[in-house]
Amino acid sequence: MRITHRMLISNAVENMEASMARLADLNSKYASGKKIQAPSDDPAVAVAGLSARSGIRNCENYIDLANTTGNWLDANDVALGQVIDEVTRALVLSETGVSDTVGEEERTTLSEELNSILNEIIEIGNTQHEGDYLFAGFLTQTRPFELVSGTPDTVSYSGDTGVIQRAVSPGQLITVNIDGDAAFNPVFDAIIRGRDALAANNKTEIGAAITDLQNAIESVKIVRTNNGSRKRQVNNTIDRLTDTKSDMETLLSQKEDINMAEVISDLQYQEVVYQSVLESGKMALNLPTLFSFLG
Repeated sequence: MRITHRMLISNAVENMEASMARLADLNSKYASGKKIQAPSDDPAVAVAGLSARSGIRNCENYIDLANTTGNWLDANDVALGQVIDEVTRALVLSETGVSDTVGEEERTTLSEELNSILNEIIEIGNTQHEGDYLFAGFLTQTRPFELVSGTPDTVSYSGDTGVIQRAVSPGQLITVNIDGDAAFNPVFDAIIRGRDALAANNKTEIGAAITDLQNAIESVKIVRTNNGSRKRQVNNTIDRLTDTKSDMETLLSQKEDINMAEVISDLQYQEVVYQSVLESGKMALNLPTLFSFLG
């Protein structure tokens, strides 16, 4: 077979183009840090990457929902803690008022303090979180509690018993709100009873109010404990989702990210190969000007 200059030139150019293509591919990988630049480079890797990214986005969405849910539950906890503190203060004042060493004038003063506590707890019951009333059920834009004068006074409830739930992971719903009417009315009734008994200087009724206040404190503590249990579920879910997201990110990196040290080594080697191709072409054809121009 006769080897012509045209064949030598064609073969040299093909080798140079192949070397340049490989060099360009390695440069792209080095610049992007990714094994593939387009799905067509490796469809299997591309599909795996899409699946991993979809899983990561789902985890991120659920983590956001879980954090939002946790914030609401935290707001519940703060409000309930304040209620317990206020009712405990009302209990201490009532226990002071039932003592034989306290006179009618002092009981009147204590009654006024309980009235102030009553108004404080009404305000706590009307606590808002990010523009929504915590204890109004579905009626989150409706102020739930209002003092109504009468004999005796009462506290009206304008919310409902709607149960608000949030999805914090696939198939897992967490109730975020508390039945305001059930949680707060025993507290209001006990404080109003104690206030009025102190104002009337009625020790027997003060004693009964003390029992009601003790029961109200225990009732709110149970509600707060249940709320805390929900918050623990949310925290556990966030931890699990965060771990799952981290695992998926690791998998995605394994599928898509290059081994930088390996690529740098390949790039350096390919640069040497490319220069060798140019030099061998020059020597074979004795056309240094042409190949210098092509290089």
